[in-house]
Amino acid sequence: MKHLSALLLLSAFALQAAVPEAEALNNRGVNQFQGGRYREAEGSYTKAIAIWREQGGASLAAGLNNLGALYRATGKYAESEAQYLEALQIQTSLFGKDSIQSVNVLNNLAQLYRAQGRLDDALRLSRKSVALTPEGHSDLVDRLVTLGSAYADLGQPDEALTLFGRAAALAESVPGAPHPRLAGVLNDMAQIHISQRRFAQAEPLVRRAIAIWESAAVPEQPNLAVGLNNLAQTLRFQGNYADAEPLYRRSLQILERRLGADHPDFAKELTNLADFFHERGRDGGATLLYQRALGVLERSLGPNHPFTAKVRGNLAQVYRAQGRRTEAANLLLPRKF
Repeated sequence: MKHLSALLLLSAFALQAAVPEAEALNNRGVNQFQGGRYREAEGSYTKAIAIWREQGGASLAAGLNNLGALYRATGKYAESEAQYLEALQIQTSLFGKDSIQSVNVLNNLAQLYRAQGRLDDALRLSRKSVALTPEGHSDLVDRLVTLGSAYADLGQPDEALTLFGRAAALAESVPGAPHPRLAGVLNDMAQIHISQRRFAQAEPLVRRAIAIWESAAVPEQPNLAVGLNNLAQTLRFQGNYADAEPLYRRSLQILERRLGADHPDFAKELTNLADFFHERGRDGGATLLYQRALGVLERSLGPNHPFTAKVRGNLAQVYRAQGRRTEAANLLLPRKF
C-alpha cells in the first residue's frame, strides 16, 4: 500500500505539472505563429494538445482552436476544419450549444468557410458569433469584420461597409497607439472602395493601414503584404503603373517568405500582378504567372472553387489574345481531378 500511495502521489504531481507545461508550449506556439514561424508553431501546438488530450476540458479546445488557425493560415483547410469542429464539440459538451465560450471558434470557422467559398455557411456562423459577443467587447471588432467580409463576398458592399465602420470605431476607441487590428479594418474598408472604383476613398485608408503594420513589433507580416497589394491595385487603377509594380513585387516577396509559394493567398496575390502584366501588354509574363497561380489554386482550393475558376478564365483570355484558341478552349472544359 505504501508503494501504491507513492505512485498515486507521483501521478497526481505529474498531472499537475503537465498543465503549466502545456500552457508554456501553447504560449510558445502563439509567439511563433505571430512571428511567422509556422512549422515551429505547429510543433508547439501539437505537443500542448497531446498533453491536454489526456485531461480534456476547455484548455484542449483552446489548443485545437489555435492549431486550426495555424492550418487555415497555411492553407491546410481540411485539417483546419477538423480542429475547429473538435474544439466546438468539446465546448458544446462543457458549456452547452452556442455558449459565449464557443464564439471565437465560430468566428474562426466562419473565416475558414469564406476561404473555401462556402459563403452561406460563413454568413450563418459569423452572424451567430456577432450576436453572442457583448457590445463593446474588444473581440467584437474581429467578428464584425468577419461578418462584413461575408457580406462583401456575397456582393453586398453597403452592408459590409456599415459593419466595418462599427468595427473601426470600436478599434479606434482603444487607448494607446493604433492597434494592428485597426489596420485590418481600414484595409478591409479600402478593399470595398477599390471594388467600387472609389480610389480617392481607398488610398488614404490603405496607406494608414500600411503605416500601422510597418510600425508593429513584428515587421513584414502577411497582413502587410495584403495592404501593399491593395495599394498597388489602387495606384494601378489610377494609372500610376510605375509605383504599382514594385508594391506588387514586395507584397509577393513577403508572402512567399512567410507562407510559401504553395499557399493560396500567395497565388491570389500573384494573379493581381498577372492582371497588371496583361493590362500592360506583357502577356508572356502574365501567362507564366496565371499558370503558376492556377496550379497552386487547383491543388489547395480545388478546381471548382470560384477563385480558381476565375483565374482559369483569365488565363484562357490571355491564350486567346495570343492566338492560342485551342488551348483556351481546352482550359475551360469541365475539370476532372
